Amino acid sequence: MKPSEIYSRTMIFVWLKLAIAAVGVLATGLTGGVFALIGSIFSSYAATIFGVFGLAVGLVIWYTIGHYFGYMIKAGHVAVVAQALRTGTLPENQLEWAKQTVKERFATANVYYALDSLVDGAISQLRKAINLVGELLKFVPGMSFARSFAEQLVSTVLGNMDECCLGWCFLHREMGSFHASCDGVSIFFQNARQLLTSGAKLSLAITAVFAAAFSLVGLLCIALFHNSIVVCLIALVVGFSLIYACKAAFLNSYTMIKMMDAYMQLAPGTVLTYDLYAKLCGLSSKFKKLYERAREEMNRGPEIVG
Repeated sequence: MKPSEIYSRTMIFVWLKLAIAAVGVLATGLTGGVFALIGSIFSSYAATIFGVFGLAVGLVIWYTIGHYFGYMIKAGHVAVVAQALRTGTLPENQLEWAKQTVKERFATANVYYALDSLVDGAISQLRKAINLVGELLKFVPGMSFARSFAEQLVSTVLGNMDECCLGWCFLHREMGSFHASCDGVSIFFQNARQLLTSGAKLSLAITAVFAAAFSLVGLLCIALFHNSIVVCLIALVVGFSLIYACKAAFLNSYTMIKMMDAYMQLAPGTVLTYDLYAKLCGLSSKFKKLYERAREEMNRGPEIVG
């Protein structure tokens, strides 16, 4: 099953992601507006302060509530996509199947939170430690901008690697969840060059679309609401948040499926080098903790010291 077909046939998860984000954005804007209105009773300066405070409160509430539901939807989407990539078929009731699969694999949400946090943290730390793009461009004089831009593209690609590793975890239920995810991270770094190449063009296109949308919304908000700093600020926050919500729902979901497809094609034939775990543990404290949790599940394997 092609990535584009999987994307179109799993849109229920994309719409759910967008719905959660949109509710959060509207709630944040409403909170900021209400606080600004209260502050306007005193003065325009107070309206600005109150409005900024209201936006901050709304963002905290959105993050706290949306974090749980967002995690669960992402996990369910990853499980369904992994199943489609492996078997070429999709479950009839995707939401119910995803809910049951996530529950069977991780037992509780806390286990999934801990695992996803370790995988995401390990990938982030390893990216900074290895700094592949920096090594490639450091010898070229006057290339600091190109280097920064290329590193941003790498970051965008790696942003989907935790889903790839968790997808591998879903496909290997005979292994402990931490064990499978530890292997998943190792498989990615064993194939880092090929995966980064696969995601570079897609990442570049998404970055360009995202930047253009941000610029357009920013210019519109300033042009329409330049007479009121408070209203302009709220409009900018809401507008940028809606763009980010659409990107997270539509663009990121498509990128995730494309990267999972590339990953799943390489993973089965990957033979991990004998010293890869030790190297990754030395580069990332998060990966070391993930490996230690995996050893607890396996009750075997060499201890990594250092």
